[in-house]
Amino acid sequence: MSDAGDDLLPSRRFRSVSDDNELSPGLIIRLKYALYLFVCLLISMMIKSLMSSLFEHVSFLEKGCAMTDNGVVQAACGAEMLVYRISFSLVLFFLVHWISVSDLTCCLRSKDRADLQKEFFTVKTVLLVLVFVVTLFIPNGFFTVYAYVCLICSALYLLMNVVFLVDFSYQWSDDWGERADQNSKWMWYLLAIAVGSLVLAIAAIVASFVIYVPHSDCNYNACAITTVIVGAFVYLILSIYVPHGSIVPSSIVFLYTSCILFFTLRTTQNEHCNRMANHPTSTTYALLQGVVTMALTCFTLLYSVVAAGGSGSSLNVGQNENGDEEDADESGHLSHYMFFYGIMIFGSMYLAMLGSNWHVSGGGENALAKSVNLAFWVRLSTVWVAIFLYIWSLVAPYTCCKGRDFGFAVDDDWV
Repeated sequence: MSDAGDDLLPSRRFRSVSDDNELSPGLIIRLKYALYLFVCLLISMMIKSLMSSLFEHVSFLEKGCAMTDNGVVQAACGAEMLVYRISFSLVLFFLVHWISVSDLTCCLRSKDRADLQKEFFTVKTVLLVLVFVVTLFIPNGFFTVYAYVCLICSALYLLMNVVFLVDFSYQWSDDWGERADQNSKWMWYLLAIAVGSLVLAIAAIVASFVIYVPHSDCNYNACAITTVIVGAFVYLILSIYVPHGSIVPSSIVFLYTSCILFFTLRTTQNEHCNRMANHPTSTTYALLQGVVTMALTCFTLLYSVVAAGGSGSSLNVGQNENGDEEDADESGHLSHYMFFYGIMIFGSMYLAMLGSNWHVSGGGENALAKSVNLAFWVRLSTVWVAIFLYIWSLVAPYTCCKGRDFGFAVDDDWV
């Protein structure tokens, strides 16, 4: 490697949106809109976990729900149909905001449209509630189709979280690495984060083997877990080998994919290959599971929303062909706001899957069984694609995409 390359490689030029930019959503604005998603998520979780029995005899919510042989309606079906309506209301809410900053409203000044995003939250809240009331008059059949759309879009949302997570962990590693030049304690902090993430990921993998591969013929589960281990081994080695690699993002990606895999395998109903398939559903266990799921979900949701603004710039959002900040009045839209609202729309659809435990209710017994199987493979595919994308981010700058700007300096002679 050349001396010039040694001078270039340590500097990583990650871009972020300035909170002072009046045409982009600052941290406070992002948190205000995230509050809508956060509150609706809490309501959805409570509806599904604690108040599902209240909606068991609401006739219009139970239309199309699967029935048992004794004529009993599928448990929590009515609550899940209500969760779909909450999610759909949020999608419309953020879609209207997305349109307000798109080319469709280019007749308004960019500053006026940006100011509109920062004001009138009381009016917006009232309108959101009214939209939800209107959804109560929409037939359940519509929301069955909508649930399938949410299932696919939720997989895309999880992949976007991987992009944000890798971007954030790279910046985190670089920032603390620079501080370590002045004080070695920061390097120990980075080491603790990497080791802690690896330990938790390995614990999740071991738990997956113990719980989901109790017998030698549970080949599907064993194969899924093995692919995550092999993928982790590949990108951990690559992160040490390539110049821009770092063990911190690799360990975090390993932890993220291991946790998604564990909760994905949890949904399988094969008692032979799932020790938790017949876990006693006591009140304490249900409450504990709900609290843990809600805590993890809220953290992921809060992180993705806060990171959305900064990660948009790392994806060249709001920049012209020359890499400069685009003129909103010339382009006719506010790119940073559009990107942010797009994330919020996908997050609203993800809320529907979280609140319904990745079920598609309202389409009868066959639709419910098919949706459980489909959700399993969609989430599992998300894990595999996330591993592929991260490995690609490590090797692409030096193989297939040498001329692309990845946000950091690349030595073209390194192989």
